[in-house]
Amino acid sequence: MTLADMRAGLDTLDRLANQALGAHHSDFAHNLALVFAHIEATPFLSAMKDETTRGLDFIGWYEPAKDTVTPGKYGSGTLDWPKDVDPYLGMRLLLLQHIASGEEDVEAYCAHFLPKNPRFAYQNNAFCEAIAQPALGEFVHRATSAVDAEANKPPSLGQRFMGFLHSLWASFVTALSNAIVQLGVGFALGYATRLLTE
Repeated sequence: MTLADMRAGLDTLDRLANQALGAHHSDFAHNLALVFAHIEATPFLSAMKDETTRGLDFIGWYEPAKDTVTPGKYGSGTLDWPKDVDPYLGMRLLLLQHIASGEEDVEAYCAHFLPKNPRFAYQNNAFCEAIAQPALGEFVHRATSAVDAEANKPPSLGQRFMGFLHSLWASFVTALSNAIVQLGVGFALGYATRLLTE
């Protein structure tokens, strides 16, 4: 991907993430699905996600956690989140993708693992504050860092060689143009001199 492609992909990711976080609770999963569709369709974002989630078994981690839920007690379950930074982000991204796919809705997740927050009319908003916003924000931040690193990366040997060829060609074209102009001027002066002396 070119740097321009990466920047365009980052801008779209940021827009879609904000759109998902601000969506009505009934549209949240759909908007979240748009975020992950864009990630999968954008090579450098897809590679980042794959690297972050590599080796993680989401279903093997998530399904057994449901056994920790106390029946009839909202949000009483416990998730054993990974302690290291990358797996922690990766598991949250997999959770968001799980919800985006429609395999489980936010309400079901909250009923299992997120105690009710009286500040929110919909638990979807509490989920965004606790899980979605930090995870998507961190992923966008990492993508921004990747784009900045690409922008500041010194040119490769091949790029330097091509730059040299372009510079050489430009110099040749300029010299040729000047020679043609000078030849034309010389021809005109000679012709004028002949006219005056005849």
